[in-house]
Amino acid sequence: MPPKKVTITPGQSNIKAFFQKSTDAKPSTVVITDTPLLETQAAPVDPRVKAFMSSLTPNEQMAHKIAKEKLGTSYDITRTHGFVRWSATT
Repeated sequence: MPPKKVTITPGQSNIKAFFQKSTDAKPSTVVITDTPLLETQAAPVDPRVKAFMSSLTPNEQMAHKIAKEKLGTSYDITRTHGFVRWSATT
């Protein structure tokens, strides 16, 4: 679906909280898309990480998933103890 263009006059919508308030009286054009920002920033998965994850038990995989959810961007699987030990043996 192509992006929708919406014309909003200053003070017309609640969207203004997300944009800088315009000081001029000209209408602003806003482009609305259905694609979330996170989907467009998906990073490619390292083949070593795929191999490591497939070598884990379901409980260990769940633990890594929870850690990733809780720690967010500060979680790096390549720096975990398990990955470091695994990569030293392979």
